[in-house]
Amino acid sequence: MFSLVAACTDGMDPFGSNEQEVGGTCSPYFCGNGNSDVVDNMGLHDLNVRGKVNSTGFWIKSFSKNGIAYEPRVFGAELAALDASEQVAFAGAGLIGAEFLVGNTGSGLEYNIQIANVVESEYWARLDGKLQQATTYELKWKTSTNNRYENVCINPPPAGHDDLRGGQPPFSAVLFEGDRIDKDKKELGTRLEDDWFNIGCMGHALAKLHLTGHTEGAKRQRKFETVRTERQTFLRMIVADYCGVGRPFTIAGQPLDYKNSSKTIEYLSHNPLTIEARWGKDGATCLNIPRLEANQSPAAKEAFPEGVLAAMAQTHGCVIPPPCVPESVEDFAGQYLISANPQLP
Repeated sequence: MFSLVAACTDGMDPFGSNEQEVGGTCSPYFCGNGNSDVVDNMGLHDLNVRGKVNSTGFWIKSFSKNGIAYEPRVFGAELAALDASEQVAFAGAGLIGAEFLVGNTGSGLEYNIQIANVVESEYWARLDGKLQQATTYELKWKTSTNNRYENVCINPPPAGHDDLRGGQPPFSAVLFEGDRIDKDKKELGTRLEDDWFNIGCMGHALAKLHLTGHTEGAKRQRKFETVRTERQTFLRMIVADYCGVGRPFTIAGQPLDYKNSSKTIEYLSHNPLTIEARWGKDGATCLNIPRLEANQSPAAKEAFPEGVLAAMAQTHGCVIPPPCVPESVEDFAGQYLISANPQLP
């Protein structure tokens, strides 16, 4: 989901041909909260429970268990199966073994997406200093041309990584309703649409958005009170869309830390921090050293061979934000979010 991959329309398999970009070389001690530029590794980050086609041609044809059809519904961040009278037939662990049959208008392929497990874990954000329960789903899929089930979420964060700190299984995903997310513009829709739900794999931007409490699903499930502008701000920050033009200037797994002014998210790094940027809904309101420049790597050099600032200068519509004054990692200067670079050994 910002190394964004659209669904293929030439008959290729849009699930099997693309991999998530998830860094696995940075220990949780140094990474702090981490970041991700990935929103959509397979051309599928949302589905409509009424069978509408999403922007990449995917749509739900049916939802069933043991040969019996049900209507899927996501309430907040919890999937449920409704019977013919629209009453909840089962949810939670009762969903294990249920399957979505998903079609794609471009490839003509069908996909069985099976719920292999349901695990109760924890949000990363806190309310009044307390952790809140979250729900994650392990999803398997097979295509109409391949009868072998495989993980929908692949290349997960390594064991012990902070991207799994709520006890989320590495191959799991979060589901959450309401928010419509434009993967190319990196923008949330101006209105909620409850017939749509999002799928965010562990380590990806959408999972981070949800587990930090920045979704309508998190608000409805556990009363994380965020508004659209705060959710939009977090999304811009996590993908390093400094200019607010929809282009990320990071790679997944890059060391980073962050906190918000409402104090539901705090810094995690045990190392000294220097401010990277302060953030508003339109991107960075100020910028010191971009995260890829503060902690350089061969992967970052490959992604931006001339450097991040040069890439920003060459991006249409991108205006490089001014330096951050003051430089304190604790001073929000009226903004909602601060991102900070940990000092690596």
